[in-house]
This record gives sequence, structure tokens and C-alpha cells, in this order.
Amino acid sequence: MSLSFTLADEEAKPEFGGDEPEVKDQDSSLINTNSNRAIVIPQDSWSTPNMRIDIDKFDGNGDFRIWRRKIRALLAQQRLLKALDDPIIWPDGTTEEQKNEVLETATGTIIFHLTDSIIRLVDGEDTPAKIWAKLDTLFQVKSLTNKIYLKERLFGYRMSTSKSLEENLDEFLKMTIELANSGDKEALSDENQAIIILNSLPEA
Repeated sequence: MSLSFTLADEEAKPEFGGDEPEVKDQDSSLINTNSNRAIVIPQDSWSTPNMRIDIDKFDGNGDFRIWRRKIRALLAQQRLLKALDDPIIWPDGTTEEQKNEVLETATGTIIFHLTDSIIRLVDGEDTPAKIWAKLDTLFQVKSLTNKIYLKERLFGYRMSTSKSLEENLDEFLKMTIELANSGDKEALSDENQAIIILNSLPEA
């Protein structure tokens, strides 16, 4: 099944991409497959005419921060990033039809990149901004309990001999990022990260 979202007649329509870099006129096809991925194939975008954007659907278990950043980049490319604002400050002259098209297309982009179980959690939200806020509430690490849990995992971290060095470091990096996202002053210093890494090395 293929669905195409096109914002036609760019001269007559305002742009909704916020402060992101301007992208040339483009059509993009969003393909929903039976797999755990939604594939977006933009045409005439940037300098790669047939570039394929392949983003995993978020199922609640992956790295929400990375998924979130990819979706924001995709919405920016589609000139729909403003749809995440609440309230949206529409450019002068924006018609109701144009507003609805922006909101519906942004909603579709987000929904097609969620698994069915996550869609059920946001099913009651009727705008892209509300869906986005609900996802943040559900999956951003903010509670005190989660902060304590993350710190315990970090300071007790030990590299696994069954994994490669790259896999171990990637796991450690994910934990430091989650902790940094949990509060303004929660990021570990480079010195503390180095100490944890040295202490995590398996015994020779």
C-alpha cells in the first residue's frame, strides 16, 4: 500500500518548517509495510533524487531519543515541523484547508512510525502536538525513580565479555544519554565517564 503526501503549489503556500534548513520542493511517498519499519522515499529532495529514508517504528523498547530526533528531521524535511508547536502560529494568509493538510500529514508521518501497541496509547490525542507530548510523557526519562535506577546501572556498569567493545561502549553511551536527558544537571562529566569505563573493564 502506498500513500503519497504532497504539498503542491509551493508559491501559494507558506512554509511550516520552523528554523530548520530550507528544503527544495519535493514529493514524498510513505510506505507502510508489514514489517517493523516505515519507509519514506522522497523525490527531488536535497541532492539525492531517489534517497530512501528507512526509520524503525517505535515499539516502546528502542532508543526513544534517537527515534524522536529522526522523526523531527523527517517532519522538518517535509516542512511540517511547526505542526508540533502548541499553539501553532500560522503565517498570515494560511487557509483552513492548508492548516488541515499540514496537521493531517504530520499526524500520518508520526503514526506510521509507531507500532500498533504504541498507537493505542496515543489514540485519544487529536493533533500532532498532543501525540508528541503524550509520547514524551510516556517515554522520556524524568522521574526520580528512573534517575536513581539509571545512576545505579551506570556506576555499577561492567562490560560483558560476550559483547564486542563497540557494543559495550554503545550500551554505556545510551545510559549516559538517558541520564543527561532526565534533568538539566544530570549529565556526567567526561572525567566521571572515563572512571566508570575504566572500572567496567573485565579482569584480565
